[in-house]
Amino acid sequence: DENDLPTGWVEVVDPDSGDTYYVNEVDDRTSWEKPTKEEEIASANPDMFDRVSKEHARDTLPEGWVEVVDPSTGDAYFFNESTNETSWEKPAGK
Repeated sequence: DENDLPTGWVEVVDPDSGDTYYVNEVDDRTSWEKPTKEEEIASANPDMFDRVSKEHARDTLPEGWVEVVDPSTGDAYFFNESTNETSWEKPAGK
């Protein structure tokens, strides 16, 4: 139900696969995972994210990428601070 989505997010069906994904119309982010209200709060205040060894990550990740821990699940993912792209897979190193 779209009423359960954080502000700015809409539900979309991929015409090729029929799978549902989500688009943030404010910043053009997309996600296969349904965003939560907690994520809306965290994205409004990025300092709430627990950055994992930011200096170390910069040594092993391409420029602009950092490893981040989702505070609601504890799962680590990767975030590009320049493009706002996210990935569950570690981007190739330098």
